Amino acid sequence: MRALWLLSLLFATAIWAAPFEQTRQIQIPGTYYFTPARSGGEWAAFGYVSKVEPTPEELEAHEKRMRTIIDEGIRREYGSWEKYEKAMREAGRKAAAREESGAPSWVKRLMPPAVVQEAVPLFLKGALTYAKSHPEASKEPIGNLGETGVILVSGRGEWRKVALGIDQPVLSLDFSPDGRELAVLTDLSVEDSKGRYHPVGRIDVLAVPSGKRLYSAIFANAVDEVCFTSDGESLTFLVENPKKWNQKALRFIDRKTWRLEKRTLLFDSRDSSGEAFGKSYRVPHYRFSPNGERVALLLKDGGIGLFDTKSLRPVFEIEGGGGAFVFAHTRPWLFDDNGRLWNYETKTLRWRTKESYKPYRCVAFLPGDGRIVASTIFGALRIFDAETGRTVAASRRHESYAGLFFPSRDGRHIFGFMSAPHNRFAAYRGCLKRRAVALKVLDASDLRLRQLVDFADSTVLDATAGDDALFISDFDTIHIYRRSER
Repeated sequence: MRALWLLSLLFATAIWAAPFEQTRQIQIPGTYYFTPARSGGEWAAFGYVSKVEPTPEELEAHEKRMRTIIDEGIRREYGSWEKYEKAMREAGRKAAAREESGAPSWVKRLMPPAVVQEAVPLFLKGALTYAKSHPEASKEPIGNLGETGVILVSGRGEWRKVALGIDQPVLSLDFSPDGRELAVLTDLSVEDSKGRYHPVGRIDVLAVPSGKRLYSAIFANAVDEVCFTSDGESLTFLVENPKKWNQKALRFIDRKTWRLEKRTLLFDSRDSSGEAFGKSYRVPHYRFSPNGERVALLLKDGGIGLFDTKSLRPVFEIEGGGGAFVFAHTRPWLFDDNGRLWNYETKTLRWRTKESYKPYRCVAFLPGDGRIVASTIFGALRIFDAETGRTVAASRRHESYAGLFFPSRDGRHIFGFMSAPHNRFAAYRGCLKRRAVALKVLDASDLRLRQLVDFADSTVLDATAGDDALFISDFDTIHIYRRSER
């Protein structure tokens, strides 16, 4: 009997043991606010700044800058605040119509369509007004950021600090498919004497792990994203029309010669970025198919356009949607935030999810392409069978909710960002304050919570997973976790 009890205990321990254990904490003097994060296999990269405490003069300047950016943005996109308000009223009307036709009855009772129609324009206008007049509400460092750059860190705890400039925050990171190079987009935007904002981006390519700079160039109007093509032949980046921000262009840099290519793909897009459950997020404007032959673009109306990467000719257009979309790893499939799985070679819809909790905020294929993971706008997770669309697992308790997530490379776990328990706030040095975020480690087979990373006096700022390690950052520390199970 005693042997049976011990066997049961060992079995339970094996099931419930935390799959990752912390092996290293890295604190580097003069480096803070480690985000964004990206993994290239053995190595991961984090952006950093060297100053987080703004002066009163910087707060005042930031307030002026926010007013200028918002006012100019409204003028460029809509012509005037009056036209903006008219457009928002129309957006409210459309949102109400969508809810009236598609939302379940309990949603309509909680938020009647008539209330939605009035709430949408009022909320959006209120958010802009608040942003203009409350710079201290910023959750990110503002003003003079000092030295900026990236930290390269391995699962074994090795690290390299690569300074890239002064007051140039890192916007986007991407590892080459072979993991040997890291592309970094930093913000060099300036304001002229009249306070007008001019976006400028700088792209650096670094050798991994040495951090040696292989390429560097500055581009006017380069914003948001830098990305290697799936075949590794080109490095791509996004530029926008400074007079019409929804007009984008995808540019290509030859990876062998580092010369800017002539091919340019013009498209109208939308920004699907914001904050969910305390975590900032950005939906990519474009993604490449696994073989690099197709590039998918997020269009202005939320649809998705597929183009031939070499010729840039249109191949297929998917109508409707809200933002998130993802390619399968090996099959000619694309899954969108409306719960639709498309075969982009045959241009056919394979299936559509039946549940009403859409659009999905975050979507991903698990390795092998047998299953698809999606999170609802409420943070509930769903796992679908990729062949049939059948739901094979779903969040049943709030502990397995995760509004934003990414899967491990082997597909065994899902790492999800969610507001920390009790919705507490985390502050740093009296100048940064944000809703605290925890990282959940969920079993990818049944969404069972396996581990919770919750920093008592801080917050999970960003995270990424390597081949055999999990990298998590907070305001001033990078935490390394290694697998404790095989």
